[in-house]
Amino acid sequence: MTRGHCRPALGMAAACLLLGLAADAFATPGPLASSDPRAKYPDSAEIESAPPARAGKVVQAAWVQAGTLEERVAAARAAAFDLGVRNLDGAARSLLLDEGAGAPLDRARAAVSLAPDLPDAHLALAGALWSESRAPLAAAAEVQAALEAVGAHLDASLWFEATVVEALARAAMWAGALFLLAAALACAPAAARQLSAAWRGLPRVSAFAWVAALVAAPLALGEGWLGLALGATLLCLAYGNASLRGGTAAAVALLLAGLFPLADRAEDRIAQLGADPVAEAAWRAERDFATPLEAARLERAHGEHPLASRALAIRARRDGALEEADRRFGTLVEASGESADLLHNAANVRLALGRDDEAIALYKRALATRASAATLWNLAQAYGRSIRIDEQDATLAQAQALDAGFVAELTDLTGESSGPLLLDRPLSVQAVREAVADRAPAAGAVALRAAVAPGRLGA
Repeated sequence: MTRGHCRPALGMAAACLLLGLAADAFATPGPLASSDPRAKYPDSAEIESAPPARAGKVVQAAWVQAGTLEERVAAARAAAFDLGVRNLDGAARSLLLDEGAGAPLDRARAAVSLAPDLPDAHLALAGALWSESRAPLAAAAEVQAALEAVGAHLDASLWFEATVVEALARAAMWAGALFLLAAALACAPAAARQLSAAWRGLPRVSAFAWVAALVAAPLALGEGWLGLALGATLLCLAYGNASLRGGTAAAVALLLAGLFPLADRAEDRIAQLGADPVAEAAWRAERDFATPLEAARLERAHGEHPLASRALAIRARRDGALEEADRRFGTLVEASGESADLLHNAANVRLALGRDDEAIALYKRALATRASAATLWNLAQAYGRSIRIDEQDATLAQAQALDAGFVAELTDLTGESSGPLLLDRPLSVQAVREAVADRAPAAGAVALRAAVAPGRLGA
């Protein structure tokens, strides 16, 4: 096979792939999977009986008492950091929607300050920088920051992965189908000539009609568009040259990959959204503050769901119930072993209780499991409380080497804090996704295959 013989097939494949990407690259993922309604929707009595979140009210009061938008953001951030919270997702989203709070650029900048790890805030700032300031480089930097933040955000990571995978699935399907259609059209004259010669006296137009009928026979038998693709495949394999047959095989593989594993993976990611409301409530409660509905879910699942117990322990610390928080964390650490974030958060409680040596020991255990700038920062605060200045300086240097920007941010806020800033380490997105995946139903792209391949080929 010469290079010249391969060029038509390669060019056709490239064109079909581009058409496929353009046709459906940004398809909307399918519907959410259902889950246990009682876990998802506690009744009003349970919501009203959930204990009030003192910590959230502290941040709200700091926001209300300040004057300008900049002062409110600074006050809310300082209050949140005092409680161990770095991201105020709910406040940032509310600010982005409140058109009366200021110009879009000012609100977007304030939202990024309130929730530096929220992709929505960075995208809003990118849009405002582009439309108001005409600063393309700064806007591009914010888009990059949004993409970097996706992996650390539960909803964003699931939606982003589902959207990208479904776009790839649909593009693969379109590209494979378009190649097969174009290849079948290229092979049809040869098939019509052979059919006309076999049936002497058969007009060329009738021969073409017979070829089209044979190709469309699986479609007529109920196999849908995948059946039509099968007919086109058989025609290409029978009448195409070597390069066209190779392209046909690749197109079939692309079509089947899009229709089965890629489409199934996209649907499975969407099914994970809402599959475990308790795990999602725990993640939000540790990252930000739980809503009354989420608090009711956590209270109901306490003792049955390990992530709920974690979230309630952090909630107790932030609400000032240190003895309760210490008891809860002690039980969790015993059960979970060397979990870095659990050890870190348990150490925060011990330090708040004045048990500095125990806190230092827990921070060191957490660092032995996984290095973290937040743990190093908190350990340095513990050394400072114990007047171990040399060890404090050495630990701060390690934290700066790991994440200089993070340490600078905390250093700037230290003067506004009522005590040492001790950030919590919330649940990792990976841990929540593992818990959600265990409870999510195997959705599969049933609706898509029912439309494209309703017969046995799509089963």
